[in-house]
Amino acid sequence: MKVAIITGASSGIGEGVAVELHKRGWAVGLIARRTERLEAIAERLGGERVAFAAADVGDEETVNAAVASLESSLGPCEMMFANAGIGDARSGRDFSASATKKILNVNVEGVIHAIAAVLPGMVERGHGTIAATSSIAGFRGLPNFGPYSASKAYVTSLLESLRLDLSKSNIKVTTVHPGFVVSELTD
Repeated sequence: MKVAIITGASSGIGEGVAVELHKRGWAVGLIARRTERLEAIAERLGGERVAFAAADVGDEETVNAAVASLESSLGPCEMMFANAGIGDARSGRDFSASATKKILNVNVEGVIHAIAAVLPGMVERGHGTIAATSSIAGFRGLPNFGPYSASKAYVTSLLESLRLDLSKSNIKVTTVHPGFVVSELTD
């Protein structure tokens, strides 16, 4: 049975991908901060081939613990979909160091933590897939979304480099670049 672990799985793209992969026969490990949302999704999926662990992706230790728990329940991670993300529609005239750091913690460090939690096992097993959600905003800065755009540019560049580094190791790397998606992030 193939196992996918998805961060940001409690809503939006993450929830949609979890539901679709589960329909296709994958076991899905769900990671997000909101336990009640994760419980509801697991229940909707029938409770089979699904497990969840609450974690803040910006905290490396909790991500590592969540991944270890999910792999213990479901088996080794075949695909990590690092999807958790936040935004902050704020003009550069109102630039905030703390708001920017919060975005970078989730959108950049969260991706780093998710990948680091599973990549050594994939390298050891000789196969796997790393995927992460970037954005079309990662190609060009958008007005009122400077920190968000910068965080997504980082994700795009990191995954491009990993794709090259891992090309001969049977580990696939996919970068997802959605446009505007109606979700809690864009509310």
